[in-house]
Amino acid sequence: MISLNAGASGSSARPSRSTALRSRWVLLTGSAVMMSLFVLVSFQVRAGGWVTSADQPVLDWFVAHRWAPLNFLAQLVSLVADPVGSAVLAAAAAVFLYLRTKDRVVAAYILGAAALGGVAILVAKHLVDRQRPPLATQLVLETNGSFPSGHLTSAVLVYGSIALALIVTSGARPVRTAVVAVVAMVLVGVDRLYLGVHWFSDLVGATTLGLSLFLLGAAVWLELRRSGFDLRRPAVS
Repeated sequence: MISLNAGASGSSARPSRSTALRSRWVLLTGSAVMMSLFVLVSFQVRAGGWVTSADQPVLDWFVAHRWAPLNFLAQLVSLVADPVGSAVLAAAAAVFLYLRTKDRVVAAYILGAAALGGVAILVAKHLVDRQRPPLATQLVLETNGSFPSGHLTSAVLVYGSIALALIVTSGARPVRTAVVAVVAMVLVGVDRLYLGVHWFSDLVGATTLGLSLFLLGAAVWLELRRSGFDLRRPAVS
C-alpha cells in the first residue's frame, strides 16, 4: 500500500524506509507502464492501427446525440478546462496550499505539474501531428494537433495532483476527493467528444500521458516529503 503520509510531522508518522521505497517503485513503475502505453498508442495513431478503429463510430454517436440546450454548457466546460484554465486552477491551488501549510514544495509540486503537462502536450502534438475531426462536426473551432487531447492531459495531471496534495497535506477525505477528481476528468473527456473536436484515441493517449506524468510527479514529491525536504524552515546563514 502506498503511504500518503510521507511528509507527516513526527518520526512516528513516517513510513519505514522499506515501505517508502516500495511506494516509490510502485509509482515509478506505474509511470513507466503508462508512458509505454502512451508511446504504443502514439505509434498506432500515426499508423492508423487498431487503436483508431473506434474513432469514427464514437464521433458519429456523439454528433448524432447532441442536445441543443447542452451545447453552451459544453462550450463553457471546454473554456474552463483548457490547459490555460488548468494552469490558472493550479496556481490558485498552489497559493491556497502554501497559505494553509507554509510548504513551498507542495506549491512547487502543483505548479510544476501544470508546467510539465503544458510542455508534454506541445511536444506530443508536434511529434504525432494528427488532424482534428472535420470542421463540420466541431461545435468550437480547433485547428491545432489533435493527439493527445490537451484538455484531458491537463485535467488528469493537474486535477490528480491537486487531489493528492489536498489528501496528503490538508486531511481531505481520500475517497471523496479522488472521486471528485476522477468525475471532473471524465467530464472533460466526454465534453471533448461531445464538441466533436477529438477522436476517441486522442483521449486514450491523453489519459495514459497524464497518468504517467502524474505518477512520476507523485513519486518525486512524496519522496521529498519523506526525506523532510519541505523548505518550511528558513536557511541558516
